[in-house]
Amino acid sequence: DLSAHPTTGSMATAYEAVATPYAYASPTAWPPAPAEDDMCRGKHGRGGASTKSRRGRRGNNANWGAIQLGEEHLHYQGDNSPVSSPVPKTPSPTYAHYSPSSFPPPLWNPFTGFPPPMGFNPFAMPPEQASQHAMAMRNFAAQAAQYQAMGWEAKEPKRGGKRGGKAPAPAPPLPGGAPGIMPNYMDAGIPTPQEILDNFETFARTPQGAQLICESSVLLRSIEQGSLRGRIAQVCKNEHGSAVVQAHLNTDRAMASRAIEEITNDVLDLSRDAHGCRAVQAAIDVASVYQRKRMVQYFRGHVRSLVEHLHANFVIQRCIEKMTLSDTEFMLHELSHDSGSLAKHPYGCRILQRLFEHFGPEQLVKIHTQVVKHRLPLIQDKYGNYVVQHVLEHRTVSPDSKMAILTTIRENIITFSTHKFASNVVERAIATADEPGRRYLIDGLVESQHGGLESLVDHKIGNFVVQRAFEYATPEQKKRLADRLRIMSIGEMKNSRYAKHIASQLEKQGFA
Repeated sequence: DLSAHPTTGSMATAYEAVATPYAYASPTAWPPAPAEDDMCRGKHGRGGASTKSRRGRRGNNANWGAIQLGEEHLHYQGDNSPVSSPVPKTPSPTYAHYSPSSFPPPLWNPFTGFPPPMGFNPFAMPPEQASQHAMAMRNFAAQAAQYQAMGWEAKEPKRGGKRGGKAPAPAPPLPGGAPGIMPNYMDAGIPTPQEILDNFETFARTPQGAQLICESSVLLRSIEQGSLRGRIAQVCKNEHGSAVVQAHLNTDRAMASRAIEEITNDVLDLSRDAHGCRAVQAAIDVASVYQRKRMVQYFRGHVRSLVEHLHANFVIQRCIEKMTLSDTEFMLHELSHDSGSLAKHPYGCRILQRLFEHFGPEQLVKIHTQVVKHRLPLIQDKYGNYVVQHVLEHRTVSPDSKMAILTTIRENIITFSTHKFASNVVERAIATADEPGRRYLIDGLVESQHGGLESLVDHKIGNFVVQRAFEYATPEQKKRLADRLRIMSIGEMKNSRYAKHIASQLEKQGFA
């Protein structure tokens, strides 16, 4: 509401008046040094207008031509006479004349409704320039209506947080030097919707442009109407362009057929790209059954290389999660030939875990056979131990295969319990096995050779296995475990760096 403004008078005046200039100074006509300035003599003394003065300083916006003397302002019109003078003395001749035509005046932004600065003078501008200014203001009003139609909202500038906090720096404006762009910027460098549509790919590749597009459902739907025809795959390889395509796919699934089609045609290349793989995953999420089947056919003969790729392995995981066995059966055939080495791969182990989570043992017979065959090295491997843990947790192997894994763990339980990776398998086996399997493992720990169990108590890794055994053991097994540990007193355990955890367990169980 600008009705209370001392100069504009009303909103209609601001919009319709042909003369809407501001009192401002030419950037080359700033006052000289304070020593040559007679005007600076005011109630704050000679240094009143100096930028380094304690109280006197220039105004926040140099274009307004305001010199702030303490709490008062001095503004100049085109005739170099002050609008309101806080000092009785007239300006010194050392000041250059302030010409309204020296540079364009700052425009008022109707989108945010920010009032014009003080010193607003509707009579200090030539009629030709005033007419151009009024036309620019009407264009800005039309742009504001377009922004509202696009779903954009004016946002208040962020302030500093707690007392003493600094307000965040404003975002840089959108690039205006792109080919074919004649930007008609508003307050924060926001282009018009038509400018974005005419140069959609250019804006989609910039952080600010991508944000504007993602906030407007109208602009996102324009992708399906051909604003990126034939260029979607290339845009997906850009960090911000990929975010725009993902937003389009997630906004209106029924209108995403063009984007899915172009992504499918270049799915292998996009799957290996850091940003393109995210767009491929979004396309798999929203695609129809037919579109998914067509997309996944491009992976035939390339599954193993995709699985071992830094980015493409996430696409294969999404296929396993979203598609049926009939659609991904060829993947199982390509991966089942050497599952043992695949389980040791940092990305391949992820694929095997997804398979164990979504398919049953009857579909994974060949892969299970390979894992069980190489169980001993896999249990001790940096990545393979996760595959064995998944096999035990999801119970996707036959009872005979699972018993073979438990037997291997029991035969090497002391060695595995002190191993950085194998100890995780021992703990998971104790926690997830059925009652007979759990008793079988804990008995192996209790019946280990003399000194084996005792060595685990004060071991930085082995003490966790003993704690897990106490947690799941039967009362009879707990008593046997406590009897094996009586060679050390509770006091000695409490003074040990790792054995103190076992002492706490014994005290809680009443075996102290």
